[in-house]
Amino acid sequence: MRNIVLLTIIFFVPFSSSFAQSSSYKYSAIKDFKKKNAGEVPLYVDKKRDALAINAAKESYRGKWAKATMEFKGKTGKYDVVITTLTEEDGECSYKLFINGKELGKYQNPRVKKEQDSKPNTHSWKGIEIKAGDKISIASNTHSNGIIPENGAFAWARGRWRQLELISIK
Repeated sequence: MRNIVLLTIIFFVPFSSSFAQSSSYKYSAIKDFKKKNAGEVPLYVDKKRDALAINAAKESYRGKWAKATMEFKGKTGKYDVVITTLTEEDGECSYKLFINGKELGKYQNPRVKKEQDSKPNTHSWKGIEIKAGDKISIASNTHSNGIIPENGAFAWARGRWRQLELISIK
């Protein structure tokens, strides 16, 4: 009888407190953002870096915005929205958060040196109201900082990003 009581305590205490109150969602840029061509230029899947990116090798794509969109199927509420971007030594790309087509925030990656190239970097937009069924979009752009020589000009960063996490706030 004593063993049954102990098992009950072990299995029921954690579930009755923190798990029932917290809602957070992680979305892969590649897998969960089904619509990848909602901007001025398309995105491609950078398999090596597990990220969405813009093909900055195409000169007509440079300086333009690409956008990926998904439908939110979670609980309506206020969230801190955390994007995971990749830093790039050849440019400091910008990222925009949209809910139902309305821009709610913008962020620019920091300048980094070669040893920090393609490293994960996070930014959080705080207290964003998101409803079930809302369309969440992330836009990114290409950028050149004019530092890395390439083919008689300068290299361009590709606006790479990996993930979006929504963390419920009370």
